[in-house]
Amino acid sequence: VVAVVVAHDVTEDGGGDFVAQIPFFPPTQSLAEDFGASRCAALVRRAIGDDVDVDDVSIRSVRAWTMGATVADRFAEGRVFLAGDAAHAFPPAGGFGMNTGVQDAHNLAWKLAAAALGRGGAFPDVAKPAASYDAERRPVAIGNARVSVRNFKQVLRVPSAIGLEPAAADALRVGVE
Repeated sequence: VVAVVVAHDVTEDGGGDFVAQIPFFPPTQSLAEDFGASRCAALVRRAIGDDVDVDDVSIRSVRAWTMGATVADRFAEGRVFLAGDAAHAFPPAGGFGMNTGVQDAHNLAWKLAAAALGRGGAFPDVAKPAASYDAERRPVAIGNARVSVRNFKQVLRVPSAIGLEPAAADALRVGVE
């Protein structure tokens, strides 16, 4: 099984909530026919490994994910500001999404704080926080979106190198029913 298992909430006893990312190749595969709850549970058990005792695997949902990257046309309009996922969405390859969002919040927070404290004269950017915030953060988001997409495409070279091309998706089904 080719899978990435991400822990979202691990409990002291080793349980918790996890997300398993498993390759899916439409139109060769379909969610309804190839990824039912019992099959997904078998794939997860196999991804975890035979040496780990898994008593409880419950599949809460199965859905397709399509790689995409978006950046808002503008990050500020008047007194309305966009930051984080409201301003941009990237593929998870490289960890740029959350980091860019935290940087957005930091950039915006100091400007708004300086403006609220009447220190706009000391910080020229604060005179027009919407314009400076957009001018500083949007180019960073565009650059990070490009890097994330490039990283995602590079990651796809790994399964391709071991023969997991979309046309070969049925090879993933061997021995798991």
